[in-house]
Amino acid sequence: MNVMHYFFEHYIMLTELIGLWAMMRLGVHLPKKITKATHVTIFLILLESIAWSLEEWTQYHEGHVMLRFCLSSAVYCFHPFIVVSIIHLITPLKKRMKYLILPLIAYVAVIFTSQWTHVVFYISAENGWFGADNLFRWLPYITFVIYVLIFLILFVAKYAKYRITTILGVVYIVAVSLLGILVNVIENANTDYATLFASVIVLYYLFMYTHMSKTDTMTGLMNRQSFYHDTEKIGNKLAAVCSADLNELKWINDSKGHEAGDLAIQTVAKCLAKGAGASKAVYRVGGDEFVILYFDKAEEKVQADIASMREELAKTKYVCAFGYCMVKGKASFDDYLRESDKAMYADKASLKRAVLEAGGKLHRRVED
Repeated sequence: MNVMHYFFEHYIMLTELIGLWAMMRLGVHLPKKITKATHVTIFLILLESIAWSLEEWTQYHEGHVMLRFCLSSAVYCFHPFIVVSIIHLITPLKKRMKYLILPLIAYVAVIFTSQWTHVVFYISAENGWFGADNLFRWLPYITFVIYVLIFLILFVAKYAKYRITTILGVVYIVAVSLLGILVNVIENANTDYATLFASVIVLYYLFMYTHMSKTDTMTGLMNRQSFYHDTEKIGNKLAAVCSADLNELKWINDSKGHEAGDLAIQTVAKCLAKGAGASKAVYRVGGDEFVILYFDKAEEKVQADIASMREELAKTKYVCAFGYCMVKGKASFDDYLRESDKAMYADKASLKRAVLEAGGKLHRRVED
């Protein structure tokens, strides 16, 4: 294999991966587990491209039957392993890793013994590639598609609490990837997927970086910047605005420390995020201040959701005050937000008054 030929044939892929590696060294604040998974993915893509180029070289040089078979098998095996590595970028698999890796071990065994079993493919003595006369011929493509679909399912599950616009970009990447594979299968094209993989990981990395700029790092909710951005483009689908505020955060910070205060905010955020998705968006807009936007929701459903959040909070040590305003007429968003804040402060005062009248402390539950 000529090195210059490899370089020019994979110029786009190499440029993307080198650029991604450089971006990762610019001090972008991504978790170490994501950085490590990205490095592994880059390494696997490079190995796959080298194996593919070497296999292409053996096609035109007789006397390398077993080498060509091993390289072809390696390329087939790299593809699902690269997808697993990309999956690891979404969520650390930990205990679930075995459920993805064990089937791949069996898959590798089938692929690397196919030269003798002819189950999937084999290389003839004349150095020709021949596929099996059964469905196993498509095993590499079917395996790849299955793992891509697993990637998509896990991705949607992780980002389900965000609005659909958040996940459309990666859904597009996956759809294009599957379409590329389908075209190659139909046309029986001998194409290396390394560039496709490199493009996917670069675009996904860009998605993560963009998403993190919109996400509150402490709670995983959308942040103030995202709130301002979304309210400017909210359109006419907004049904209600709800304000929520954690009671006694200052007392928690002063008496128990800021770590306890952070835990309180994170716990409350999880309670508020229940049911978030296409019709409900939750933002942390301040220290203990949250705003919830409802889309295409009737008032009784908004009230039911607030009641559900109160029930979730009742399972914890913390109390939140809520206030909401239904969107009616032609008032501005700021007007609706002021009304929901006003209702929330009234609820906060009511909660404090009820506790004091009962002879308890405002922070009794937090002390428990």
